[in-house]
Amino acid sequence: MIEEPVIEHLSMEDLDFWAGEEKTGVILHSVENDHNLGAIARAAAFFDVSFIVLNEMETEVRLTTSAYRVAEGAMEHLTFRKIKNTAFFLKDAAERLVTIGTDTRARQRIEDLESIVKNAKSRSSYRQGVALVLGNEETGLPQNVKEQCSCLLRIPGTGNIDSLNVSQAASLFLHAIFNL
Repeated sequence: MIEEPVIEHLSMEDLDFWAGEEKTGVILHSVENDHNLGAIARAAAFFDVSFIVLNEMETEVRLTTSAYRVAEGAMEHLTFRKIKNTAFFLKDAAERLVTIGTDTRARQRIEDLESIVKNAKSRSSYRQGVALVLGNEETGLPQNVKEQCSCLLRIPGTGNIDSLNVSQAASLFLHAIFNL
């Protein structure tokens, strides 16, 4: 059993560094399952993601033994930071990161990702990183978080079920971002 590590609060220096180096990251909001965190971390490390930002609300996922076990060594390749309020953070990050919110009802699709990111980066004088914003599997991202994202994208499917598991969706999105 590991002791849960102390995660530092995200600083503006962290954000400026990630943006300046055009790093990719993941922001989790209301993700509550430690196994999902481990699976997301594994996909993140595989697709060269640099950081994962966790919300510090009580119900949020934590870096537990279970998360480490599922990640199978991926945690050591990632920087973890925490924030108090996702919507507020995204508002601050808007000039530095292209923030891609996931939403099963979004008009735009994962296939639109390349043109969206290129367009967002061309409109900014600041070098930008990319952050994937993932929400709770049952409820998704709340409206105040969606409103702060650069764009909302969905993964089209057959409609037989509403959505993928959050870690599966993360893998597909991170693969698409990696291939930009």
